[in-house]
Amino acid sequence: MRTFLLKTLTFGLCGLFLISGCGYTNKTQLPSDMRRIHVPTFKNAMSVSTTFTYEAGLESKVTNAIINRLIFDGNLKVVDSVEEADMLLLGEIKRYEQEPIGFNSDEGIREFRLFIVTKFTMKNLHTNEIMWTEDDFCASSQYFTADIANQQSATNRAIQTLATYVVNRIVEDW
Repeated sequence: MRTFLLKTLTFGLCGLFLISGCGYTNKTQLPSDMRRIHVPTFKNAMSVSTTFTYEAGLESKVTNAIINRLIFDGNLKVVDSVEEADMLLLGEIKRYEQEPIGFNSDEGIREFRLFIVTKFTMKNLHTNEIMWTEDDFCASSQYFTADIANQQSATNRAIQTLATYVVNRIVEDW
């Protein structure tokens, strides 16, 4: 009898916790009239004189990753034109940099940290006002120099991380 009461109490408490939840929601905190977004291809704002590394097509890769992340998130509909949109996300690639973080015994570079630094502006197309701007939005990844494919993989990871950060910034109100 005591075991039965203990099991009943345990299952009852677990059920209560499941029903109450933790208060998290993945619904957007944006106003109800902000449901469609347009994301044009980002601008390459990197200065040629200060660019030591280059990734061909970085603007398109970042733009596509953000669009794909918005579609995956599902809180906003990505539209093809400004005329259809409630919001406009403008972006610039400011820097694509690498810095050495690991060295071998001969003082050669063994590992790099790669950074993608961007600027984002979210515009309300109903009022034509800027909703927010992030001047130095950054994502990074690390890679070992043993294989050049590691740099491409690190770039892709940084792009995906950046896309996640941007979409979270758009749809969550923390």
